[in-house]
Amino acid sequence: VGAICRKIFRIRHITTAHAGDVFTLRNSNYLKKIGSFVLRNSQIVTANSRYTRDAVIAIDNSAENRVLIIPMGVDTSKFNPKKRNSNLKEKYEAEHLILSVGRLVEKKGINYLIIAMKDVVKYFPNAKLIIGGSGPERENLEDLTHSIGLDSNVIFVGYIDDSELPVYYASCDLFVLPSVKTKEGDTEGLGVVLLEAMASGTPVIGSDIGGIKDIIEDGTNGLLAKPQDPEDLAEKIIKLLKDSEVRHKLSEEGMKTIKEKFSWEIVAKKFADTIMKVIK
Repeated sequence: VGAICRKIFRIRHITTAHAGDVFTLRNSNYLKKIGSFVLRNSQIVTANSRYTRDAVIAIDNSAENRVLIIPMGVDTSKFNPKKRNSNLKEKYEAEHLILSVGRLVEKKGINYLIIAMKDVVKYFPNAKLIIGGSGPERENLEDLTHSIGLDSNVIFVGYIDDSELPVYYASCDLFVLPSVKTKEGDTEGLGVVLLEAMASGTPVIGSDIGGIKDIIEDGTNGLLAKPQDPEDLAEKIIKLLKDSEVRHKLSEEGMKTIKEKFSWEIVAKKFADTIMKVIK
């Protein structure tokens, strides 16, 4: 609609791409033509990561010089270490808490994380994986958990209320986002849950895929794991649970990354500057 208004009324137009929308367009010749029309009638196109930027350009390479990377941001007044609550471990009777939050769909790769927990519990029998969120894969994931005997270590809590989410982030020892690339080509455009976890002072592990690589600098502010590789994922989880000093380092660097690149104040200024550039 915005592109049509641009075409007819010559008003200024900015398009923002977040990933899933781009992949849908890219995989259909008909929709790709619509996407190309939109891109050609946008003064500026913003993408939330390098990966999304490249996907946009694949739809219409004439947009290459008009695509700016502006990520999503995080509210540091809401997500921060002050929300930590030791009662959460008591609630789940856990020595170590590992958290993963998101819609339970194929691209989140939660099945690989559940399989990885088989090795994790060999070293940490009282480690618990909290899976927050709902979606079409939940039943399959619960069946997988039961089939490998991890019912007491993998806990599906469903949707976590917005008021409770900051407490979960801040109170867990690790946050893991084990995303994969689906056969349709869909994957993580950025990974906002990683930003929220990092802002909360929680060390993160994410798959070396998609826009996650725009957030995590491996070994500095988090760890990158091989996609679809439960053994590598387990190795990295065990490494961090064993070493509190490394967890502390990743936590500090993660919060620094948020402050310098992903706070809403910084992201909002980038959008404001872009809008002013188009208006002028």
